Amino acid sequence: MSASAEREQRTLGFREALGSHWGFGQTARLLTIPPAAALVVLQEVSVPFSSPALVLLSVLAQTALVTLIAAPLAGHLRRTGRTLPVWLVLTAWAGIGAGRGFAGGAAALLDGSDPDFGFRVVFWALTAALWMPLLAYVLAQLAHRRLLLTTLADAEEDLQLARVRAARTQRQVRDRVVSALHATVTPAIREIRSRLAAVAQDPTRFTEIGSRLGTASHDVSRIVETLSADSGLGSVSAARRPAPMAAALAFERRRPLLWATGAATGVALALGPLAARSGNVDLLLELAAAITTSTIALVATSEVSGRSSRLRRSVRVRDLAPQALAASAGSLVLAGFQGDRPEAFPLLLLVALPLTLLFAVGLISITVGSGTANADLAALLDRVEDERRCTDARTTEEESRIRRQLTTLTHGPIQGRLAACSMALSFHAAEGESASPERTAYIAGAVLAHLDDVMTDLADLRRAARVPNTRLIAPAPVVSGVLSS
Repeated sequence: MSASAEREQRTLGFREALGSHWGFGQTARLLTIPPAAALVVLQEVSVPFSSPALVLLSVLAQTALVTLIAAPLAGHLRRTGRTLPVWLVLTAWAGIGAGRGFAGGAAALLDGSDPDFGFRVVFWALTAALWMPLLAYVLAQLAHRRLLLTTLADAEEDLQLARVRAARTQRQVRDRVVSALHATVTPAIREIRSRLAAVAQDPTRFTEIGSRLGTASHDVSRIVETLSADSGLGSVSAARRPAPMAAALAFERRRPLLWATGAATGVALALGPLAARSGNVDLLLELAAAITTSTIALVATSEVSGRSSRLRRSVRVRDLAPQALAASAGSLVLAGFQGDRPEAFPLLLLVALPLTLLFAVGLISITVGSGTANADLAALLDRVEDERRCTDARTTEEESRIRRQLTTLTHGPIQGRLAACSMALSFHAAEGESASPERTAYIAGAVLAHLDDVMTDLADLRRAARVPNTRLIAPAPVVSGVLSS
């Protein structure tokens, strides 16, 4: 996969996040149980509803209905990898919300109360269509962020290994080449020297020995050209588990006034109709004052705590305490309006207000900031991988440079002598019976002397390679006397 294609996959668009399986999955359903149950209880208590058992039945029936519809849909989307269009997501959740309204109305009928299907269906259809797509977007972005964090950790480790390899390249290439020459060429030359000394007076055996010297010369060239550095360091290839959710949540919540206002508006749209349905007009104004108080407290808390948490790499449970206290400020205001003998509905609002407000703040603050935070993280990942590629390219170039240097150094003193000796033996063997014993002895002696020089050069090369930053051997012209008469 090309680098540009990888970069495109690191950006999760609005439609891909909204239409993913996350909004219908188990995590989304579990997260919505507390606020949804609070709304169901408030809805049933806002009008005469005598049986607490039927209120519980309404909660369970609506939860089961959501699970029966959303769970198979989530499984289908996960298996197929499909992304639903935005309009279909909104329609699906509006339909599920309408089903909740019918389930609540049915529970009211069992109690002998007014089912008020119209209000219930519209309320839950709008509530589900508003909040559940936001939850789907948030969960998808957080899952994507966890994968980005894991990939970034792998990339940073790969970069560190690449830097270590780059620092060790020169020594590694030189050591491996010299060691391979010593292990491969030195035994071959010893064998050739022994055989030549044994048949020094028989020129008919020189062709075979010359061919063996040619092979040794080729081995020198092959070893220098093919061996590379072996850092002894593996790359990060094993699959890691995605980064923890606490790490994914650790990003700066930008524009607190925007997301706090959005959360307050959403909570007002959820709780306001229920307060109006109770018939207590004053309670609407009290609820507005409570929501406003909590919103101001949340903005102030975010500004203060945000400055101290920008450098954190994960979110801790105690970091959420200031937000919870700020969301509860509205409940204190609402309690102050109730007097000595409050009714059941306002009392339940005291609990439901911070619960629903925290849920809304979490959703909208992450919705506002997660896309930008993930884009910044993807850009950082691109920079780390670009640096690693540049480091690898420099390492490869350094290997090539060192290999070229070794080729130049070994060509004259070692490879050149071996090639010259091979040709000398082959040429003399071609003379056949016309070769004089004196010339045969001279050629054999000259080749043996040059092989001794090659052994000395290899030993010098190995000793010099043990000392860092030492010039290996000085290039020397091949002594051609072995070919002369």
